[in-house]
Amino acid sequence: MIPVDYIKFGGEEHPIKVGYYALKNLQKHSKKGLAAMQDDLSLYEPLLYYSLKIGHILDKKEFKFKMADMEIALEECFFEVSDMLTKASLRKELQEKFPEVGGQTSEK
Repeated sequence: MIPVDYIKFGGEEHPIKVGYYALKNLQKHSKKGLAAMQDDLSLYEPLLYYSLKIGHILDKKEFKFKMADMEIALEECFFEVSDMLTKASLRKELQEKFPEVGGQTSEK
């Protein structure tokens, strides 16, 4: 089972996973990469949407959100989502520098 995090907004905790699925769909949705997020904060809306969607799928919970809900949700959880994105980026960077992290090795 792939672990998920939980984020609170709207008085409830929701499963969330910032990773490949969310980042791929963010890029597909916006036609922009991660680097553009510094200049375009609106990109956090599809990031949150797709991160929540995969979190709900992995946690086997009903996904009831619409993209239009994300702007209001981010009023409550923007910094948490930003922190999750930073952690996901750092994890990727560490795995590239140290392939043995996460059970992967470069030995054959």
